[in-house]
Amino acid sequence: MTGLMLYSAGTLLFWPAAVVGKFAFFLCALFVIAAGWPSWKPAPTRSSRSWGPASSERRLNFSQAFNPLGAITGAMVGTVFIFSGVELKGNQVQALKLAGRYQAYLQHETMRVITPYLVLAA
Repeated sequence: MTGLMLYSAGTLLFWPAAVVGKFAFFLCALFVIAAGWPSWKPAPTRSSRSWGPASSERRLNFSQAFNPLGAITGAMVGTVFIFSGVELKGNQVQALKLAGRYQAYLQHETMRVITPYLVLAA
């Protein structure tokens, strides 16, 4: 439970990191997530073994076979919610800077991480 709470706390830290907009805060949030992840990852392994002595290795291998699928699918789904799909060209960035709207654009793009990470925290 401690690992799961650390993971959840790390995802919640993305909100203030997005508001502040500094890379160091995002790294801190990722560090907290990384501290919690290995703590709760072995829990399904223990529960899979406790379901009975017969073929526990087979159950474990079967459950671990889906880890890469989940990692790839999760990353692909996450990009839909986090990335806007808008890639500005150099002249567009210059135009936004000249108009004084570039910082607002960056803030808007940074705030896109809040909702997915709040969902992960829940």
